[in-house]
Amino acid sequence: MNREWVIDGFCFGTEQEVAAAEKELEGIRYIQERLNTSRPDAVLQVYLKLIQDDMFHTPVGLCYLKELQTILEDSELIMPEEIVPIDVKLCVETAAEIVEEPQKNKKQQKEKKHNPKSGKTLIVVNIFLVLTIIGMFALSATSNVPTIVNYENKIINKYEQWEKELEEREEAVKQREQQLDSQNNNGDN
Repeated sequence: MNREWVIDGFCFGTEQEVAAAEKELEGIRYIQERLNTSRPDAVLQVYLKLIQDDMFHTPVGLCYLKELQTILEDSELIMPEEIVPIDVKLCVETAAEIVEEPQKNKKQQKEKKHNPKSGKTLIVVNIFLVLTIIGMFALSATSNVPTIVNYENKIINKYEQWEKELEEREEAVKQREQQLDSQNNNGDN
């Protein structure tokens, strides 16, 4: 067994598989450097984007997706129906395409890729995802509950309002003090 073909504890059979695994491992490291796993909403966004873009096909990438999925499942802030399952069938098919024998007939490959049934399925899935994203933006825009995105602005606005009310009260107290002082001065004279 060639030690060069072991990536992240997985043994690969071809150089193409190794290259795919190394590329995925590089992507995982990039994500790990930037992702705050203590924020389930951020983990969910990254997880959904990785699945939507069909980023991982090797066991290395699939294990990382499973890690993210476990974080989401353990979070009380994420609803179970928000967590999309990992489609291993698509990953296995894509991984098989990566390591296909070069002798395969080009015509067969084109026919497989241009299957009209799979094209229609992709269109339906894409439309569903677009509608889901539009729905999420609509909910976010119409909701009065602060979200991570607008939470800071809502807090700032609230404190500005309190500050304005406090200044108005201070002004009223100063005016009342001046009235009392002027009454006391008139009463003394």
